[in-house]
Amino acid sequence: MAIKSSELNNSKLERQLTLVLRSINFPAESVAVMTTIWAIDFFPS
Repeated sequence: MAIKSSELNNSKLERQLTLVLRSINFPAESVAVMTTIWAIDFFPS
C-alpha cells in the first residue's frame, strides 16, 4: 500500500494512516485478485 497523492502536508499523519489501513484484515475468499484505489476525504468537524 502506498499513498499516491496527498494534500495533508503532514508526513507523520500519512504514515499513521497507512499503518491503520494496512492493519485491516479481510477474510480470504475465492475471488479474483484486484487492485483498488481508495479515496479518503477528511472534513472539518
